[in-house]
Amino acid sequence: MLLLFYGRDIPEMQRYHALFQRSMALCTDLSRQEQDQLEGEALLRLSFLCFNDISAMSAYHRQIRALIPADRNPWTQGSPSVLMLYHSKSGGLDRENAEMRECMPIYSRVASGHGSGAATVMQAETEFVRGNLTDADILCRQAGEQALEAGEYSIYTAAAFLAARLALYAQPPRNGFPILDHAADTLRRVHQYRLMTTVELGRGWLSALLGQTEQLPAWLTAEGASMSQVFPLIEPVFRAIVGRVLLEQGQWAQVAAWTPRLLRACDASRFVLCGIYAHLQNAVALMHLGKEQAARQALREAWTLAQPDGILLPFAESDPCLDPLLDGLAEGEARERLRTLAARFRAGRGDTRQEHDLLARYGLTERELEIARLAAQRKSSREIAEVLSISVKSVNNRLNAVYEKLGLGGEGRNKRQALAKFIKNA
Repeated sequence: MLLLFYGRDIPEMQRYHALFQRSMALCTDLSRQEQDQLEGEALLRLSFLCFNDISAMSAYHRQIRALIPADRNPWTQGSPSVLMLYHSKSGGLDRENAEMRECMPIYSRVASGHGSGAATVMQAETEFVRGNLTDADILCRQAGEQALEAGEYSIYTAAAFLAARLALYAQPPRNGFPILDHAADTLRRVHQYRLMTTVELGRGWLSALLGQTEQLPAWLTAEGASMSQVFPLIEPVFRAIVGRVLLEQGQWAQVAAWTPRLLRACDASRFVLCGIYAHLQNAVALMHLGKEQAARQALREAWTLAQPDGILLPFAESDPCLDPLLDGLAEGEARERLRTLAARFRAGRGDTRQEHDLLARYGLTERELEIARLAAQRKSSREIAEVLSISVKSVNNRLNAVYEKLGLGGEGRNKRQALAKFIKNA
C-alpha cells in the first residue's frame, strides 16, 4: 500500500486494502493484539490519502492511537518546509494551524513522537511568511528543541531551514549557511542520511535567493533537475525550489515553459504556498521576456492566493522587476510592510553577495576576509590579534596576503586606507 501510494496508483492501493481486510477476516492464527497492530498499520497507510487535510488524517489517527508503526519515513516526506506541505486552502491558514495544534499530539502518541514540533514549526513559518520575524524566530527555536528532544529529525531539519532563512533578515551569513552546516553535522552524527537531501534542497533555495548558485548539486540544476532523489509526494516543493534556481540562472523561458506543470502539481496536491511561488516565478520570467501583461496576470494570481492569509514574504524576496506591478496590487499597510521587508531582504542579500564576491573572486580565505574587515575599521594589528586571539605576526602575514590578492600597493597607512576603500566599494 505504501509503495502504491508513492507511485500514485491510488485505485490499486485501495484494492490492496480491500484484500487485506478480507484476509484479516479469514485469519484465525493471530492474537487480537497482532490483528489490531496489523489493522493499525494498514489504516496508517490509508490515512496518507488525506495528506494535508489535517482533520481527515486525524480521524484515522484516532482509530490507531494505541499502535506504533513498524517503520516510518521522514514526517515531512523530505520537504524543508512544513508550511509548503500543509497550507492547502487560501484563506484557511489560521484554521489549518489550529487543526495542526489539535491533531498532531494524537498522531505523535500513535507514532511514538513522530512529527513532534510540526505544529510549532508550521506556526513559525506562518509568522515568517506574514513578516512577523520576531515571533517566527521564537517559535522556530522552540520547534527545533521539541524536535530534537523527541528525535524527530525531519522537523528539526525544517526548523533549521527556517532559522537559516530568518538569518537573512538579521545577520546574513558571511559565507555559506552555517545553520544548515550544523544541521547536516547533526544528521550525520545520528545517521539520518536520507535527510541530507532535505538539507541540500534548503541550501538550493537559499543559494538561489542570494545569487550563489555555483556550488549547487547537479541534480538541482537545469540539466539535472530530476525527482529521483526526493519523495514523489513533494514534487511541487522540489519544482518550486528548482524554479527559483532557474530564475537566478536567467533561464526565463524554461521557467515560463514549465510553470503550467508546476501549477497542475500544486493543484493536485493542494499546496497553496507552492502555487504562490509558481505564479511569482512565472511573473518574473515573463517580465524578463518582455511580456508585461502576462506577468501582471501571473502576479495577480499569486497575490489573490496570498492576500487572504496575509502572506507577504514571497513577494518581498522576489525580483525587483515586479516592484512597479506590486505597487499597483498592494495597498495601505500591506504595501508599506512589503516595502520594509523587501528593503531588509535586499540589504542582507547585498551584504552576503559582497562577502561571497570577495571570497570567490579574489580568492580570500575566511580568516583573511575577517582580518581585512577589522583592518578596514582602522584597528591596529595588535588590536586585531587580541580580538581574534592570534599573534601579531599572523595578522601581518595574512594582511600582506590580502594586499597581494587584491592588488593593493603602497606603504603602511596608505595600504590600510586603500583596503578600507576597497572593502567599502566592493
